[in-house]
Amino acid sequence: MTNTAPATTLRAEWNTGRMYAADGQRVIAELLADGSAVFADTSRGIIGHVDFVTATTPAELRREVMQAYDLNQYRGDAAAHAFHGRLCRELRAAK
Repeated sequence: MTNTAPATTLRAEWNTGRMYAADGQRVIAELLADGSAVFADTSRGIIGHVDFVTATTPAELRREVMQAYDLNQYRGDAAAHAFHGRLCRELRAAK
């Protein structure tokens, strides 16, 4: 059994400016090759998987993910948890 990450086509990182933490609200999202997106709100510890994303630019990915997030139109499934695990490993390696 191999543990490979799904193919991603686009990544965006941003700060919403919402004051959930001293440095605002940081969100990181990736568009997957299947047309869905995964995201992590690193300030609040919330992860999600969004279906039917049509973004082709980081700005569009940000807008679509935030709309789904704000409307609670995402799920915390295996894809979201796998993204969170990859993201945690990346952030630890960057230190």
